[in-house]
Amino acid sequence: MMDIQTPGLHHLALRVTDLGASRHFYGTTLGFPVILEGPGLFLFLAGRTAIGVRGADGQTPSGDAFNPYRVGLDHLAIACSSAAELRRVTSGLARAGVPNTGVKVDPTLNREYVAFKDPDGIAWEYYMAPDATRDTVVAYYDALPPDRRPRVQQVIVDGEHAAVQYSLDIDGRRTEGVGVFRVVNGEIVDAQPFVGVPS
Repeated sequence: MMDIQTPGLHHLALRVTDLGASRHFYGTTLGFPVILEGPGLFLFLAGRTAIGVRGADGQTPSGDAFNPYRVGLDHLAIACSSAAELRRVTSGLARAGVPNTGVKVDPTLNREYVAFKDPDGIAWEYYMAPDATRDTVVAYYDALPPDRRPRVQQVIVDGEHAAVQYSLDIDGRRTEGVGVFRVVNGEIVDAQPFVGVPS
């Protein structure tokens, strides 16, 4: 077994029939930043992932169209971190005239999403995804003994780093505190869970 080590997807490439229409859809309608344009292609960023879009060429079958039931790509899903953002984007898709499903619940993972298609019918989802860093930090506090378990009030995540604001009852008095963590691939590699708790 090779056991490939990777931090994740570097890029993904799509083939489309009308490069101009796709450039307008991804760059203008959806508002993704286009980071590179060249003969027959452009790249945009979806979060930290580069998506390449190539126009049709001599080997593209005439009249070809996307079909999620053929072998190959079924759909692409980009992560959404808040329910409010999911609903904002769903409304924006409707205002822009982009056919979409509205907010649905995936019965497999019990997560909300909205599905939509690009001009070639390539299927996309904007999908509620758990924040692994936040979930790892909250689980750390939840695992503490009840007499040392704080009530987490807010978690601010910036990449691998998380700052936690919490309250803790010590000897019958409520104390506010802060925790600072570094989380890599779902594992806490550095923790100062009780910064700011007075002695």
